[in-house]
Parts: sequence; structure tokens; C-alpha cells
Amino acid sequence: MLMKLHLADTAELLERARNVREQVFTIEKKIPRSVEVDELDCLNDSCDHFVVEMVELEESSMNETVLDETEPRATGNGLIENKQIENADICALRCKRIDDKCIQLQRFCVMKEYRGVGVGRFALEQIENYYWAKGIEVITLDAKFHVSEFYEKCGYVVVSEPFMEADLLHVVMEKRRGTK
Repeated sequence: MLMKLHLADTAELLERARNVREQVFTIEKKIPRSVEVDELDCLNDSCDHFVVEMVELEESSMNETVLDETEPRATGNGLIENKQIENADICALRCKRIDDKCIQLQRFCVMKEYRGVGVGRFALEQIENYYWAKGIEVITLDAKFHVSEFYEKCGYVVVSEPFMEADLLHVVMEKRRGTK
């Protein structure tokens, strides 16, 4: 399995991210669309949107060692040519700029069938690397209380008392650049 994080800088990528969110939040979790979708769900300067794509490869292509014209090779977009058998968007999120040193992770979701296999951790690591390189010092998020342990394992710390949002218990969590 090959995963790639895409910055949704085109209408097509933004729509792919929104489709993942629709599947997870609106259809699976029954969050009303009027709550899940808001004015920040567009290409603008206040938020970055991301989608994680999974590409499954045939097993034989992962073990090939022959260097010939049919060998799979990376394309410019990081995917593998020739042996690709399935593409799927499996995770989405958006990041809202709070100021020039802080972003807030929002609308983070992983498709049900891909949970528990490292997709969320992969996405967080990629997001962190992306923003640390841009000089961001703090990543913050409002975590649903029942998944705060996942974020703690990824180095985030709780910085608030629990509170209710969209009828669910949440906590504010953050991670500072340079912490593990």
C-alpha cells in the first residue's frame, strides 16, 4: 500500500477531500451536512485542505527486481505506473490558519475500512512536517474525547477542560514543533 498526502490546491482535489468527509461525517456518523460543511470549505487563504490517497499494488510488483521497460516506476505525482490496480481516497482534513505561528487541524477523518492501520498517524506526520517546514510552531485541534488517546500517542497534549461541541465531548489538544 502506497499512501500520498495531497494539498487540495485545485477544485478537483478539494472535491475529493469533501467526498471523504461526506462519507465519514454525514453518511457514517450522521452529522448533519449543515454542521459539517461551512464557509471555510473552499479554496481560499484561511484554510488548507488535504486528502490522502491510497494506491494498492499487485504483490508481484512489490517484489520485482528486473530492470526493464515493464518495471513499475514512480511517476511525477508519486504513484506507480503499470501495476496500479486500485486508487482510493481514504482520509481528509483541513487546517485553519490561526496566525503565522499556529494552525488548527479540523475535519480530520479516515474512511472506516482504513482505520487502525496507520493512515491517521501517516496523515498527522505529513501535516506536521509540512507545517513545521513553513515555520509553524503550534498545531492545535479540538479532539473528540473518545479519540484523544490517539492524538496523545502522536505527541499531542490536552490543554483544556472537556467541553461539548456538536453534542459530543471534546478537548483542545496541541503539539509544539520539536516535540515527539
